[in-house]
Amino acid sequence: MVTIAMVAAVASAEYRSLDKAPVAVEGGVLLVPIARDTAAPPAEWPAEIPAKLDDGRELVARIGWLVPAPSPGPTSWTASGEPFTIVDRTSNESALPMLLLDLPKGYRGGVRWDGDDVAPRWLIPASSRVREPRAEPSDSADALPDAGHPLEWFRWVLLAERVGGTPPPPPGDAAGRLAARHLSEVWQAAIARIERTSPGVAEELRQRLTATCTLVDPTGPQRELAAWIADPQDLRTLLALAIDSERDDSAVMQSVLAWLRNEPSVLLWAEEARGEEVAFGVANPETTGAVLRCRWLEDDPVPIAVVVPPRTAQRVVLQRPNRDGVSTDGGVLIIEHGLHRRRLEFGNRPAAVRPPGTSMGRFSRGLSLASLQAGRSTSPSPERGGSAELRRRQGRWELFVECFRPADARKDELVVRVGDVEAPAAVLRVPETGPLRSGDAEVHRASHADRWRCRVVLPETWLAAGLVGTSAPGVGFSIERRLTLPGGDVERTSTGPPRPPWIDRPATEVHDLSRWPRGPGDPVGPVVPEPQGRGRILAP
Repeated sequence: MVTIAMVAAVASAEYRSLDKAPVAVEGGVLLVPIARDTAAPPAEWPAEIPAKLDDGRELVARIGWLVPAPSPGPTSWTASGEPFTIVDRTSNESALPMLLLDLPKGYRGGVRWDGDDVAPRWLIPASSRVREPRAEPSDSADALPDAGHPLEWFRWVLLAERVGGTPPPPPGDAAGRLAARHLSEVWQAAIARIERTSPGVAEELRQRLTATCTLVDPTGPQRELAAWIADPQDLRTLLALAIDSERDDSAVMQSVLAWLRNEPSVLLWAEEARGEEVAFGVANPETTGAVLRCRWLEDDPVPIAVVVPPRTAQRVVLQRPNRDGVSTDGGVLIIEHGLHRRRLEFGNRPAAVRPPGTSMGRFSRGLSLASLQAGRSTSPSPERGGSAELRRRQGRWELFVECFRPADARKDELVVRVGDVEAPAAVLRVPETGPLRSGDAEVHRASHADRWRCRVVLPETWLAAGLVGTSAPGVGFSIERRLTLPGGDVERTSTGPPRPPWIDRPATEVHDLSRWPRGPGDPVGPVVPEPQGRGRILAP
């Protein structure tokens, strides 16, 4: 047990508060951003400093550090979108110091330390009464909060209340656990404040923070998915409204209700465009059914109605407009739900490949709930990124792929599929090093200090057998990268739109190869001949 005498010797510098009126719950954890008059790297800061309460009691405050959250491993649907976390120690000299103090039960006075003091804005703690469970506990990983992020622990507390269970202990080190408790206490106090004016709005807020729905998949078992508010910016905005000390409880309740009604609860994401068909996902966490009105941006005056049952997620497949050619805007689907309007872009059908080649884009991680709501890129960090290009060289079609190699990589492999990914005409596995079974394909590999590259020359027979679509056929491609990390985890990234983690295959991208100008040595007629049966599978 650390005592005041033990830490007093390291408290010779002044640690100033950067917020003289921080928000805290009576008897909870106080969290205050601080600065030090004497510039020093984090390694030279003490772990704890003495603090004193107005009533004379002496405590020990811990110093934690706000740092960027570590890059997640294999993508999880409920991976926290919070870009920062709080830790005990760090070597990051850009980290921000935070003072954390566990206050005695019921305390609501001033706090002083090292010549500085704060007068917190106190929130009334939530009642500890037992509530009637409103849902059954879930064992689906896609319906449980991120267990490793301290700033996501508040949701475990709310979810445990919803199902009548007990939350797990807060994660992280000592500073992380205190930060987790602080945020959870503030959220609970904010909801309790709204409940004093309107129990109905408080319940709606709880539901939006813990909402789940059931995925209806005709090809597999049903599973429960999270559909709660996950965007960190939305969460900060909503919490700021709920704890606003400048307005009375009734005005705060009205502001929270207006925010909830203005922000769409139905989730939409593009999944795939295969020739004449496109597919998108939708999740409706509400207790009433949702009616979506879907129409294409051009030449589609009559919308298609899609009904999504309450608390249900499903995949929707639509046909593109039945007309010759493609509009200049490409495949843009407009989806309306009530007063909300969304655009999903699927591109042309199929995309024409012209000189000097077409980029198949950068590799992206799987879709998470937070990245979907925040509209953030799902690209991995630059040191583990990659990209692919489809081009024609010396009369032959080829894929060129570049992969940056992280220092912790144990194995790096590409999986190339030609044709529809669900029934490919050919599958080729290309590891960075080691044995290679390329079949009829010609593969060139080169390793460098921080990356590796490969060039796959595609047999014409694969392209002929890999056509996707009927009225406007093109060749389907998918490229997946499997990066094996320490501990055996496999990080999967792929070209095409990011897909949710319960879909374990990448999207098929369809390209029209017939638009490439023919040169000397090219065959007469279309670059890709008519299909002549399915190709052979080169790998499982």
